[in-house]
Amino acid sequence: MDYRTQDGLADYGFSIEFQSDEGWRVYIIFQPFHQGHDDSSDLPYQSFDHNGRRYVNWSSKLDNLGDARTVAALWAELIHRYQRTQEQNAFLTKLIQRCRRTEGQRRATQAGPDRPGDEVGAGGAGSGQQYRGPVTPHPRAPAKPLSAPERSSGL
Repeated sequence: MDYRTQDGLADYGFSIEFQSDEGWRVYIIFQPFHQGHDDSSDLPYQSFDHNGRRYVNWSSKLDNLGDARTVAALWAELIHRYQRTQEQNAFLTKLIQRCRRTEGQRRATQAGPDRPGDEVGAGGAGSGQQYRGPVTPHPRAPAKPLSAPERSSGL
């Protein structure tokens, strides 16, 4: 049995076989490859028989072919959604890590040797209040009258 998911993005293949002691069993023949999830042995609701074949692990006995087809379709939809969620989570995790690295690099650049941050350096006051030398007024700034100590020092 071939099955295409409702969103049309994935195709699955099943072999539905009758076993006298267990009823109908849905074997998983093929499924799409999902990035970052190439090991399909850890998918939910599946098991392996004594021959190593994967099958849908349905809790109740499937008594007819129609029920087995329904179980195959349900499993395909569930696994497709599960794998897409895993891919989205992996993508978001990588995106968050990249943003954190970029933010850390930006902070390191801003607080580099030419632009000290809040650390206390030699002769610094800390908390960003470091002495940076005399302030040179803008050429078009209005002249400020000198205070008494400035006049006496010859500035």
